[in-house]
Amino acid sequence: MIIGTKKDKKIMAKKAINPHILVTGMSGMGKTWFCQSTLVQRAEEGERVLVFNYHQVCARDQMHPEVRKRYDSLVNIIKVREGIPLPLFTPFVSPTGKVEAESATMHRICNILQVAGKLTEPQARDLFAAVKDAFSKNLYAKCGIVSVAKKLELIGTGPSIRTLGNLRAVFDNNVFVDGDMLESEKPIIELDFEGIEYDEQKAVVRLVCDFYLRLAMTMQFSENPLTLFIDECQNLDYGRDSTMFTIVNEGRKLGLTLLLATPSILSSKKDDMRVLNQFGTRIVFKPLPNELTKTADILDRRRKIFLTFELSDLERGKFICGTTVQGANDEDNPFDVLSTYLPGESS
Repeated sequence: MIIGTKKDKKIMAKKAINPHILVTGMSGMGKTWFCQSTLVQRAEEGERVLVFNYHQVCARDQMHPEVRKRYDSLVNIIKVREGIPLPLFTPFVSPTGKVEAESATMHRICNILQVAGKLTEPQARDLFAAVKDAFSKNLYAKCGIVSVAKKLELIGTGPSIRTLGNLRAVFDNNVFVDGDMLESEKPIIELDFEGIEYDEQKAVVRLVCDFYLRLAMTMQFSENPLTLFIDECQNLDYGRDSTMFTIVNEGRKLGLTLLLATPSILSSKKDDMRVLNQFGTRIVFKPLPNELTKTADILDRRRKIFLTFELSDLERGKFICGTTVQGANDEDNPFDVLSTYLPGESS
């Protein structure tokens, strides 16, 4: 993949310690263009990409014309409020043909919903009863995820009512229906969150990411990798038991890759920054003036002064690329100043 250009020469991405890419920088410096370019390149190279378009990060009027033309030819757009085809209730099948047991499928469904809604144990118990009944009657295939909501309403306990509230984003719009969006003939699948409230968007993102992590653990993506692109990633959870923490650490062998963007890694918690700094490739556009030194310090304390100067000199469309390479020496300088590459512009 072409990571950028230098003196009109295309620079290929280095073989990083893991395939994850973190993109940071203040608004208007080229962060979005870089992400869009990367999505198109990966799709054209045969990879599948799942785009969470919940901050208009792929709004067509924000795209370079050449990138937009290629993106539109590669994308299948799914409007979240009309239902996301997700095989949530379908038993997983391993590459060897082993089928997930029904009890394991039901517990997996509950665990995924528990992560999405951040449910308590009493809530989880009522949820399991609702899922079990819906599963036994094949209601998800007939009605979608709202079938679980109807069962919770019938249970009517305090925990079940609170669960309906926690998972309102999922239930109210019947956000998940039977099917498989990855079966699309197009390599880019864009989830369009227009019309979905911001707080509700986060629950949907958590559920989808957790589902695909669990699917990846069956090695479904080992031969055909899947990239998850999420903007405003500072709003995600990176705790030791979180979905994101696991993807960062295990994604390379599972075939599950993250492309995350954020205005500033300084807006994340200290533990979150530690996880984000484990990304194999870090793309840093110019930070806010009051964040130059701290950003340089996070990137590499040993080169703090050098990086502070380089960051302060960055113009729109230019970025510092930092790559963590297996077996690199302390003397090696993993940073380079590059310009954003736009597919087709100089082909």
